Amino acid sequence: MLIMRVLNIFIGFLVVIFFSGCMASSFNEMKSDSDIVQNTYKINQNYQRLYKRGFSMFQECHEGGLITAAIIADGKLYTELKEAELTIYLMGGLGRQMHHAAEIKALDNESSLLRIYSYTNYEIIDILKREITGECLTCNCE
Repeated sequence: MLIMRVLNIFIGFLVVIFFSGCMASSFNEMKSDSDIVQNTYKINQNYQRLYKRGFSMFQECHEGGLITAAIIADGKLYTELKEAELTIYLMGGLGRQMHHAAEIKALDNESSLLRIYSYTNYEIIDILKREITGECLTCNCE
């Protein structure tokens, strides 16, 4: 488990170096990037429950320190708007570079719209979706 986490962080660092000139530095910039990979799901769960589980999983599974930078999981809950945001980004000497993000909007009290963005591929989008919805209870759905 520890070896996989270290390997994931190392691979993430390599991806960041490769894409450092291409990645957005904010969530709004990421959402409007034409190169972003994204998918949208209708989930039969309350948006706050999705946010809470997703934020916990993002912190547990995707945060990590590097020699001169850190991969950070962050979240914002907007209860008046019935929306939430989750982000995973690298913070280092080159500033903030977004990796993945999720947007959660309540459709009603028991269902939500979940949109996930990534600079990598649809496979990670599926993993992030399953982590947020509780389909996976382990990191990277192992």
